[in-house]
Amino acid sequence: MPLWDRTQTVRFEQIDWEDETFRMSAFPDLQKLRESIEQVGVLVAPWLQVMEGGRYRVISGWRRLTVLRELGKDAAECCIFERPVDEKALFRAVLLENLAVRPLNLVEKAQIVRTLRGKFNLPDEKILHDFLPLLGFGREKRWLEILQQVPALPPEVQQALAEDLLSLDLLEKLPQWPAAVQLELTELFRSLRLGKNRQKELLRLLEDVARMRDTGLGEVLQLPEIRAARQDQRPASQRTAALFDALRRLRFPAYSQAEERFRRFVQQLRLPPGMQLQHSPYFESDAYTLQFRFRNQQEFHRAVEKLRLLDESGSFANLSAILYGE
Repeated sequence: MPLWDRTQTVRFEQIDWEDETFRMSAFPDLQKLRESIEQVGVLVAPWLQVMEGGRYRVISGWRRLTVLRELGKDAAECCIFERPVDEKALFRAVLLENLAVRPLNLVEKAQIVRTLRGKFNLPDEKILHDFLPLLGFGREKRWLEILQQVPALPPEVQQALAEDLLSLDLLEKLPQWPAAVQLELTELFRSLRLGKNRQKELLRLLEDVARMRDTGLGEVLQLPEIRAARQDQRPASQRTAALFDALRRLRFPAYSQAEERFRRFVQQLRLPPGMQLQHSPYFESDAYTLQFRFRNQQEFHRAVEKLRLLDESGSFANLSAILYGE
């Protein structure tokens, strides 16, 4: 026996489009659904509930109805709920139906939590036990508060969250910053196409620099060194490298100074092509590595001769000056 009472054709003007109690779609990508409906029509009828005054509330099928309207249709065959229903149970049924056919994006999950709290007045313990695990957050209470704040974020930020462009680490911190900073970070991560781990690393550097300078994240993003890296016209990977380099110089000034001294030292050595002098990562030790490549006996001899000349000239006698600026 079906859950609904009957099926009938409903004109779209009879639907209360402002009642989004059961809506679970946010920033949907409708292209594939549109192609399907254009080719074979709507295979599963939307669910509507009869409300006071004879208007209809959409229970399930927001995406299908949206596509039909975009295609210029003015009515659709729908399954009608006429008798009083347990709306909480029906909401859970609609959620399970959605989870069975598609993954929900983060904004949709936040919308669901907000409805459970605001519309249905469910206690947090009920949401934690019955719904949060379905949404992929286990029973961690902190996610209730984090998800509750998502609808208040700027639309551009919500769009990025819906597209899975921003990490959960970033989402957890976003509400603490002004909207302008939220937008700036979102645009930065979108333009650089940073993965979640790189986002985390970049955010940590930004916060470290902000703490060192006793200033806000927005001010750090406007520093000349950071602006220059962000406005670089090179490909995203090179802009990313430039931005990380600028931040590390700000975060680790001693390292940056040692790096500059090392660069000048290597320049003075006039090493031949194929020969490289390298320091330890972040100058963690006072050991250096010298490598050279050769293709024949003659090139090997030239490399060894260069090393002999460097040794006789005492070029490496005071390597500690690189680290300590002596």
